[in-house]
Amino acid sequence: MSKLRLHLFHIILLLLTTITVGSLLVGLFVQTNTLSLTFDSWLYTKLVTMPHPQIINTLLYPINRNFIKNLPYNIPTYLYIMNLIFLIYILIFQRSYFKWALFCILGGTIITLSIAAIDWLVLFRQRPFITLPTTLPKSETDIIRLFSSYPSGHARETMLYSTIIGYYIPRLKWVMYIFAFIVGISRVYIGAHYPTDVIAGLIIGYLAARTILFISGELQIIINKRKGGQHAKKPIQEQSDIVKE
Repeated sequence: MSKLRLHLFHIILLLLTTITVGSLLVGLFVQTNTLSLTFDSWLYTKLVTMPHPQIINTLLYPINRNFIKNLPYNIPTYLYIMNLIFLIYILIFQRSYFKWALFCILGGTIITLSIAAIDWLVLFRQRPFITLPTTLPKSETDIIRLFSSYPSGHARETMLYSTIIGYYIPRLKWVMYIFAFIVGISRVYIGAHYPTDVIAGLIIGYLAARTILFISGELQIIINKRKGGQHAKKPIQEQSDIVKE
């Protein structure tokens, strides 16, 4: 069992190192490659200067504005609400998985925030509105310009939690993925991020989610074996796939 735990530790360390180093390399590339910079400026300007109907602005408001102040870690308000509804659902309908769902939410958050801290420390990228147009009011740009544009935190965290939710509630998987994509597009649409910031955020969030889900699954197997069981309880998604077959 000790060899198994050591092997698992090495795999986890490799996964986290790969995501972190990959994020840094991509961040360096998108800020120095001429083709990437041209693409960013072109698509950003197209989305920001296109017509912004009031109905779309109203629909995007809960995504791009924090309407509950002083929440920790500057995570957008809608993500707290999304995770709360998800955990309540699991607690009611899949209670035996609640602690693991909570573990994935908290563990995934720690992973993404740690990677974000390294990205911001090593590769601080100025917001696009420093040199390009934006629809954001000056009161907001004065605040978020202090935070690195790369990668998009909204896109990263939304994809992280969407992937976890889709894993535990498979019928919502593609709905959550589409939602994460809409969130990412909205960050460029309002003038807060470059397109590559969003793309990188979505990828990092997905990989972080898959990593914490892998850790959760392996821990369940180890704990179950300690208790004398033959196999760990199958994750909800695996059970659903079996039912479909």
